[in-house]
Amino acid sequence: MKSGVSQAVARHLLTHHQPPNGGWIIDSIIKAVGAGETSKAMWERRNEIFEDEDGLRNLGFEIKEGRILKVEVQKT
Repeated sequence: MKSGVSQAVARHLLTHHQPPNGGWIIDSIIKAVGAGETSKAMWERRNEIFEDEDGLRNLGFEIKEGRILKVEVQKT
């Protein structure tokens, strides 16, 4: 993953074994890792997470409808 916010989000998600019902709300998780102080910064952090969506998917997470969901990692 390229962005620091995506890396911080991934670390946060990986340390929480039980996801909340319906997954994590993207804006809430950005705030939880200490990013997104202003609306412009929040918009930028959200875009960085979307750019690193493949990296999150490789770790077992999917972005869907403004949330990050834990999914089964497909092994090849």
